[in-house]
Amino acid sequence: MEGDVDPDKIVTMLIIHDNMETRVGDQDKIGARYYSKKEGEDKAFREQTELLPEMIQEKWQRCFNEFEGRSTKEGIIAKDADWLEVAFQAKEYVDTGYKAAQNWIDNVAIAVETKSAKKIIAEMKNVEFTDWFNGLKKMTYTKLKK
Repeated sequence: MEGDVDPDKIVTMLIIHDNMETRVGDQDKIGARYYSKKEGEDKAFREQTELLPEMIQEKWQRCFNEFEGRSTKEGIIAKDADWLEVAFQAKEYVDTGYKAAQNWIDNVAIAVETKSAKKIIAEMKNVEFTDWFNGLKKMTYTKLKK
């Protein structure tokens, strides 16, 4: 949706980021007040890549840095995608009655930088989180003959 970018690089950034979070968790803003998220993520990343060939380590380090610093168009898109995932979780909570999660969506709407992410957030207001699978749930059995 953002035009001339490398989608494989964006996916790589997101996988590297999420892979690291398997060890340190996806720390929320309250927890981040008390623990160094950056320190833990850096250590997990180093440990997860230390046995890889040097060429791959260097490539992944560049991707990691671009994502964290949003220093390239791909890094900005990847970070927006990561934030959108939080907004989608919050949308499910809001639609099932936990209205306080709307704050998460509002914060993501302020944070995202790309036109496509802003468009997705705006569209999110017009749908229920279950709309995507309406019509997909069909009974697939046949009645037994009596």
